[in-house]
Amino acid sequence: VDLPENFLTERYRPIGASLQSRFGNDADTRIPVRNVSPPAISFAEAVPRRGGFSLFNPKHRQIAGDLINLFMNQPDVETLMSVAAYSRDRLNPILFQYALSVAIQHRPDTKDLNIPSFLELFPDSFVDPSVFPKLREEGAIVQAENRGIGIWCIRARVPTVSSTRTGVVS
Repeated sequence: VDLPENFLTERYRPIGASLQSRFGNDADTRIPVRNVSPPAISFAEAVPRRGGFSLFNPKHRQIAGDLINLFMNQPDVETLMSVAAYSRDRLNPILFQYALSVAIQHRPDTKDLNIPSFLELFPDSFVDPSVFPKLREEGAIVQAENRGIGIWCIRARVPTVSSTRTGVVS
């Protein structure tokens, strides 16, 4: 994704060039993001970026509804993508993903898009976090066909990423 420099947060702006080129010429597809005026999302920052989000909290529910409306009211898919790209690193990730998913499902121009499940986006919410270092080690060292982690995940009734992409969940 080619983001306009002003879309990067203060944390990433100094290293923006290296982030944009981190895949070098190996990237098969580059997606340019249109530079739009930053959307008014300060209302959504009331949900802490690293805090919890719950639709059972009336304030969070109102914020989610307002964010859904912001996404729904974008004139076209390219502008929606730009507004979402700007918002993503500034908002609570679960709030952001929920609001964007609802908007995508209800917009006539995006309703047929496949939306990743929360399990794929936030696996740490469903799996004991102590498993992730083991998974990273296994993924970095062992070729896919020789990995034992996939079998462990099936035995533990935890869907693997490859199984959820194919629609087959063990």
